[in-house]
Amino acid sequence: MDMKVLKQNCMLNHIAFPFKGKLRDLAFEYKTFFGDRTLTGLRKAAKEYGSEGAGKHHKALDDAMT
Repeated sequence: MDMKVLKQNCMLNHIAFPFKGKLRDLAFEYKTFFGDRTLTGLRKAAKEYGSEGAGKHHKALDDAMT
């Protein structure tokens, strides 16, 4: 979903989309692999691996660090 929003924002602002190649929805991949019914959020997935995550939720750099 983040890539869809980024692509839309690039189009609206007349900026070239900065990514090429096949993109993956990691929340969907996680859901599919573990057989969950719903998408698992980044923080929940991190907690399952023993991490609380970094910084604030939904902040790009903090999410990337998590």
